[in-house]
Amino acid sequence: MSSSSQNLQYSPSTSNMNTINNNNNNINNNEEENITCYVRCRPLNSREIELNANCIEISKDKKSINLKNYEHNYTYDKIFPAETDQKTIFQEIGLPLVKKFLSGYNSTIFAYGQTGTGKTHTIIGPLESLFDDNNDNFGLIPNILNFLFNNKEEATNIIRSSSKEKAEKIENRLFSKLCLYRNISRAFN
Repeated sequence: MSSSSQNLQYSPSTSNMNTINNNNNNINNNEEENITCYVRCRPLNSREIELNANCIEISKDKKSINLKNYEHNYTYDKIFPAETDQKTIFQEIGLPLVKKFLSGYNSTIFAYGQTGTGKTHTIIGPLESLFDDNNDNFGLIPNILNFLFNNKEEATNIIRSSSKEKAEKIENRLFSKLCLYRNISRAFN
């Protein structure tokens, strides 16, 4: 990938086939955008610190990564540096997707990366944090579930505004699964 990379934009075509279109517009300003790509950098471990093994440079606008000692520059919708906390990840990625989901849109968070790069930490958080009622180390899933439990009325209003017919069906499924999750997590306390 060259330093003048293009953003790929997914959009459904008029026939029922899906296409990927090259688009040089800013992805975050396009409300019709369906796919966004984020990178979360994990902190260096003690061995990496000892070896001074930091191999990336993040641009000031937090949209591209340069691999040191290589001529590779990769551009993303947003890059979260190593010091980014779990709440920020939830506020900027998880919460907007949950609100769109509750409005009737499909939402997926897909974590991809090499072993040891922090996927589980981002999605779930440390295992011991799952048993606390309020923990800053919660990953995306526990934060999303806590949002839904703590904001049931707001979640219900979002669902109802999208379609009254779908609302009851979604509400019943969603909150029965949330109650099951809550009961299971309390059983381990």
